[in-house]
Amino acid sequence: MLTNGIQKKDDDPTRGFVKFTSRKLAKKLGLISTSADQVYMGVDTTRRAPNGRRSVRLESKANFTRGLFVLDVEHLPWGCGTWPAFWTVGENWPDNGEIDIIEGVHEQQHNGVALHTAPDCKVSPGGYSGVPVTTNCFIQAKGQSSNQGCAILDSSPVSYGEGFNSNGGGVYAMEWTSQHIKVWWWPRGGIPADVLGDYPAPEAWGTPAAMFNGACEMDRRFRNHKIVFDITFCGDWAGNTWEQSGW
Repeated sequence: MLTNGIQKKDDDPTRGFVKFTSRKLAKKLGLISTSADQVYMGVDTTRRAPNGRRSVRLESKANFTRGLFVLDVEHLPWGCGTWPAFWTVGENWPDNGEIDIIEGVHEQQHNGVALHTAPDCKVSPGGYSGVPVTTNCFIQAKGQSSNQGCAILDSSPVSYGEGFNSNGGGVYAMEWTSQHIKVWWWPRGGIPADVLGDYPAPEAWGTPAAMFNGACEMDRRFRNHKIVFDITFCGDWAGNTWEQSGW
């Protein structure tokens, strides 16, 4: 998700066609709202802004090293040029790593899970239900696209995109330990009872959609991450693959 360079306050580091707005303006424009049991985050679909639409990027104030992260989502942006993401990232990118938990572009139907690191982080295939794409997490790995990292596609056709939204969404969970990073996905109606409770038990959740372990020092490559939610358009990934999107 990140690229090198100096970022202005309202700029997207992935060079998307958006302007990230302040909390005050986002509330005024209706781009963010909360209720007793729900949070809404969106983009301005009615007003054109110079150099892109107004959008939102949320970052946690706290930093995390290892943990269990669970997100219940009802709807994700989907369609030509869209690029929503739920991810974690450390300072001095890519030295402290990046974990992409939910990510996709255009009409993608399967969620993409990926890690992005400095050199010397390769993961082993197997132990998960998803489809392996690449196994070298280094952002400049030979034989891989720039910043591709190590990536796994969820095998479920309702883990992202139109199928995800039509099914009412679902729950993602990411477990980050010194030995591995695992990501699970459950569709609405198939979520284990403990996942959203006070005592989640990952050891009972079965095979994850994605798992990363192997020749990678997790505690060295992934440290002090903030949680990020953002919605952008086009940019480094969606913009560069627009011609293959079918639109």
